Amino acid sequence: MKKMIALALSAVMALSLVACGGKGIAVDDNANIVGDDPATWEPTITIDSEQKSDIEIPDPFSECNSLAEAAQNAGFSFNVPEAVDGYAQRIIRTTAGEEGSAMIEVIYQNEIDGKENTDSADEIRMRKAKGDEDISGDYTEYSETSSLTVGNIQVTVKGGHGNINLATWTDNGYTYSIGVYSETGITAEEMSDFIAAVK
Repeated sequence: MKKMIALALSAVMALSLVACGGKGIAVDDNANIVGDDPATWEPTITIDSEQKSDIEIPDPFSECNSLAEAAQNAGFSFNVPEAVDGYAQRIIRTTAGEEGSAMIEVIYQNEIDGKENTDSADEIRMRKAKGDEDISGDYTEYSETSSLTVGNIQVTVKGGHGNINLATWTDNGYTYSIGVYSETGITAEEMSDFIAAVK
């Protein structure tokens, strides 16, 4: 009798799982009912920590062939040096989010053994966007922070050992950053030259 009851209960559970599956209730890998959102009848999906680590956020940048193409994508122009001594290539990229949130980034980078240097160990990144927020994406705690005046622009500079790794400023409704990612950074004079060349 107990076997018959157990068999009947198993059949009822199997049928209820099939029925729930038809209503959009998600079942995870351990055959546990996850549930669903009654407002939309869309399944509510749970992801364990191992699965989360496999999910990649899409790259928001699109590579451009020229600064003119970048300007067309972003809706504003960006003037930067054509080349920087000691850096083999120039990469031009844009992001395009909601209206007014586009950014242009130009990366001066070296190749290591004929391959693109992807570890950011020796590169310069110049960025421009509308607004007045820090767009550098650099959250390093530098040991030295000061200001630098270039023309009529007041620039915040950060670095260490008397050299500069990061400069941020705003001008005419735009925000700018120059990040120099190398062991030593650059001098204030070199950074001033970069800032004067960027528009």
